[in-house]
Amino acid sequence: MIFHRLTLKNFGLFCGEQTFALTPRVKYRKRRPIILIGGKNGAGKTTILEAVRLCLYGARSLGNRVSQSAYHEYLASTIHHSQATLLQPKEAFVVLEFEHVHSGKKDRYRVKRQWKTHQTPKELTTESLIIHKNNEPLSDLEAEYWQDFLNELIPIGLSQLFFFDGEKIQGLAEETSSHAFLADSIKSLLGVDLVERLHSDLKIYLHRLKKDTDSNQLSQDIDSAKKKLQDLETKLSCVEEKKAVLDVQVDEIATQITFQEEQITKEGGNYARRREELKIQQAVLKEKIAMLETQIQEGCNELLPFALVPSLCKQLQNRLIKESEIEKWNLSQSVLQPLLANLEDDKQLSPDVRNSIIEWISNLLSEQLQPLEALEDFHQVHHLSTFESQQLLDWINSCLFEIPERFHKLNQQFEESNRQLQEVETALERIPSDEILKPLMQELSNLYQRLGGLQKQVRDEEVNIQSLRYHRDEVERELGKLNERQQNREADRQRTQLVTGVQSVLEIYSEQLTHAKVEALKDAVVDCFNQLCRKQGLVKRIEIDSRSFAVTLYDRQDRLIPKAELSAGEKQIYAISMLWGLAKTSGRPLPMIIDTPLGRLDSDHRRHLIENYFPYASHQMVVLSTDTELDKQNCEMLSPHVSHPYHLVYDQDKGSTNAEERYFWRIKKSKE
Repeated sequence: MIFHRLTLKNFGLFCGEQTFALTPRVKYRKRRPIILIGGKNGAGKTTILEAVRLCLYGARSLGNRVSQSAYHEYLASTIHHSQATLLQPKEAFVVLEFEHVHSGKKDRYRVKRQWKTHQTPKELTTESLIIHKNNEPLSDLEAEYWQDFLNELIPIGLSQLFFFDGEKIQGLAEETSSHAFLADSIKSLLGVDLVERLHSDLKIYLHRLKKDTDSNQLSQDIDSAKKKLQDLETKLSCVEEKKAVLDVQVDEIATQITFQEEQITKEGGNYARRREELKIQQAVLKEKIAMLETQIQEGCNELLPFALVPSLCKQLQNRLIKESEIEKWNLSQSVLQPLLANLEDDKQLSPDVRNSIIEWISNLLSEQLQPLEALEDFHQVHHLSTFESQQLLDWINSCLFEIPERFHKLNQQFEESNRQLQEVETALERIPSDEILKPLMQELSNLYQRLGGLQKQVRDEEVNIQSLRYHRDEVERELGKLNERQQNREADRQRTQLVTGVQSVLEIYSEQLTHAKVEALKDAVVDCFNQLCRKQGLVKRIEIDSRSFAVTLYDRQDRLIPKAELSAGEKQIYAISMLWGLAKTSGRPLPMIIDTPLGRLDSDHRRHLIENYFPYASHQMVVLSTDTELDKQNCEMLSPHVSHPYHLVYDQDKGSTNAEERYFWRIKKSKE
């Protein structure tokens, strides 16, 4: 794996967007693994290490037990606060681009972790993780599993062997913390932590199996369930038998009711039940017939008799119409003739005009006042007024149309009412006496009461049957589960034996695997220590307890070397040797990032570290150092292996750091 580029925006001391090119460059046909990043204390060296951890692991970069709220507070605190501007940034991000080879295939990844704060303090910081693979969004996994992908790609247990600072070295050098760190590191290297988790899960599983091994209690539960089921079956059988008897009784009563109703029908019972209704119908029909008779009589007293002679009515109608026309002609003659006479006597008009008007009026009068040919021989008889003539014509129309129709409807209603009255009176005559029907009706009422009581008992028994069947089914299901548990009991015993065996195997496997890895680690640590320590051959061998992971050092005479006798620099060399040995033993080709590793070392130890550790510990080494750790002389020694440097320059006025591609001083170029 190679880190190609690290980009920070508004992260920590870095204002705006700044990028670090981390790809080791080839100079004079030689790949130089070291990227040297220098800066004074407080310039942001540790910020770069934190940015890499945060980008890869998110909340886990702060530890396994950090709360969500604490993590979001940490994210908010990492956003750069500028002293030169009023508007402060609200978001930041870290981008890490790296190359990874898997199954012989090389892929390039781009991981971007971005977060943003909100206006109100109650709202949590919003975080997002975006991963690109070969310039395309990672499609092999759903976005919710991208963090798990990163955790598997570079396990966080291994990361502490490759990304560490001076505090980690100092902690390892202390006797109190080295055992725990070494134990965690070896377990992460071997995957023993997964084995221990499996061992713990098997303990829980075995405990559950043992909780369910009381065979006597299970047998008692099965016997109790069987007895309960037998009792329910007996009760259910009794209730179903009782219901069957009730069903027979209901059928018998229903048959008797049918027979009794037939007897009542034969005796005219149907009419008897309608007695009051028939009497009411009789009274209503009689009243209606009387009303119709009255209406017919009133019609006879009016125009109804004339409707019986429609031909005479039509003759009279025709005569009245002709007399009316003659009357109109006579009226016109009496009005227009005097008008013509007045025109002839009028002397005011000229003779020509008067003659012309008279001629025109005469022609008009001759046309309008000429008597109708049909009325030439017709003589008036009645000499009625216009009102009287119109009144007679209206009466004649009524006699010819309205009165016959109304009388026809009255006659139909009268006949229908008489027919209905006759039917009602016939039905009343068929009604038997109360002495005959009363005993039959009383018996029918008793039968219906008995039927209702039996039907209620049937419904109650049906509810009881449903309840018993439900409880029976529940007991059957419970008994089935108990039988299944009993059948699986032998399998549980076998599982218990298997789990116990697996636990033993896991313990042996974990012990042997740890022992094998510890043996390899001992040789690697001794080799690394002797390369870095100025006292050649100070440590001949080391022993690491496979259980407690306590480390014991031995000299060339195979004598115990107490760690307390080591100098501060030798303790740091020991800690770096342990980290280097663990990294070698892991077999994982990961980049290394080391922050301020030379703080307590003397010149000889620094020289050994520069000559033997930095150039060869990894194919890519990012060294974060101050100017006192790597002075000009040390830089000249390291220069053949330096790909390129960066200088972190802190601006006191702006309160921010800028990265420049140079070191504190010019590094001498080497052609080695």
